[in-house]
Amino acid sequence: MDDLFSDDNRFPEIKEEFRKLNHYMVEVGVMKPVGNKSLAFMQMIATVNEFGAEIYPKNGPYLIVPMRMVHFTSLSTSKYQNVHFYVMELI
Repeated sequence: MDDLFSDDNRFPEIKEEFRKLNHYMVEVGVMKPVGNKSLAFMQMIATVNEFGAEIYPKNGPYLIVPMRMVHFTSLSTSKYQNVHFYVMELI
């Protein structure tokens, strides 16, 4: 237990390290394009990752993630008349 606590004060060393680090600046975020993606696109992706976004279907009433070789089975419940659950089964 005595090893956990000591009277060694390392504050002068810590203060010196902070003095050295005071000459640096840290920038956080998306600052450059990656691959063939533009800077604006990368910043949009970073914003969505941080704050979220609502997505809407473009070509129909439902949002569908395209996948190959799957089969969807509809499961309805008697408790909720207009609610359907879809189960994806890999083929």
